Amino acid sequence: MTEQDEAVLIASMSEKYKGTPVERVEFKGLNWFKTTFNASGFHQSLFTAI
Repeated sequence: MTEQDEAVLIASMSEKYKGTPVERVEFKGLNWFKTTFNASGFHQSLFTAI
């Protein structure tokens, strides 16, 4: 899996759950993709990195 593959996957999750646009954030020296959305009655944040 590549970073581009990961970007596509998190974007599809964001779209599926009508989440925020995917953004890049840095945390502890790593670059993460981040989106937030509501699913199953809970507000959720999804962070992914490769």
